[in-house]
Amino acid sequence: MLYVLRHGTTSANEPGQERIRGWSQIGLSDEGRKAVHDSAQVLKGRGITQIISSDLPRAAETASIVRQYLQAPVRLDHGLRPWDLGVWTGALVSEAAPVMEKYVRDRFTAVPGGEAWNQFLARWDSMLTYVLRTVREKRTSWVLVGHARLLYTLDYLLSAGDAPIPTGGVYPPGTILVVDPKRPGLGPETVYEPPSNEAPRTGGLS
Repeated sequence: MLYVLRHGTTSANEPGQERIRGWSQIGLSDEGRKAVHDSAQVLKGRGITQIISSDLPRAAETASIVRQYLQAPVRLDHGLRPWDLGVWTGALVSEAAPVMEKYVRDRFTAVPGGEAWNQFLARWDSMLTYVLRTVREKRTSWVLVGHARLLYTLDYLLSAGDAPIPTGGVYPPGTILVVDPKRPGLGPETVYEPPSNEAPRTGGLS
C-alpha cells in the first residue's frame, strides 16, 4: 500500500494570515511537530519499509519524525516538491488567489520565477507512477510525505483526469491517504484527518 502524508503545519498556515509556501525553506511550527507525532502513531504496524519525501524542510522534518516510529529509511526527492510559485512565494493567499487561478486556467504559462501548472502536474504524475510501480512490484508498503497540492491532485491523476480537483477545505496538515497500488483507479481513501483551523483555498494554491 502507498500512504500519502501531508507534512505538518508551519507558521505560514496561520488562519487569516496564510501565505503561499511553494518552494520556500520554511520548517514546521512547534504545533506542527507535535501533530506529526499523532500522524506517525497511525502509521505504526502497517508493514511500511520505506519513507520517500519532498526535500523541502517542512516535509523532510515530517519524514524524520515519522522515521522515529517506523524505523524505515528516508529518501528525499526534489520531484515531490509542490507547485513552484516563484515570485508569489510568501504572499498572502488572500491576495495571490486570483492571480494563481489565472495560472491554473492558463496551465502552460509559467509563474514568473516558477513553473507552469502543467509542469508541476507532469512532474508529480511521473513520481507517483514510479512510486506506485515500485510498491506494487516489491509487494511492500511505503509512506510518501508531500504537500497539500500533491494530495489535492492525487485523485485527479489516478483517474486520468476524470476526478475533479477539490477547491479547498480538505486534507489539513497531517492528513494521511492510502492508495492500493494494484487498483489505483479506485482513488485514495482517508486513513487519518486531524482537526484543522486552516481556511479553505482555491484549487491551484499550495
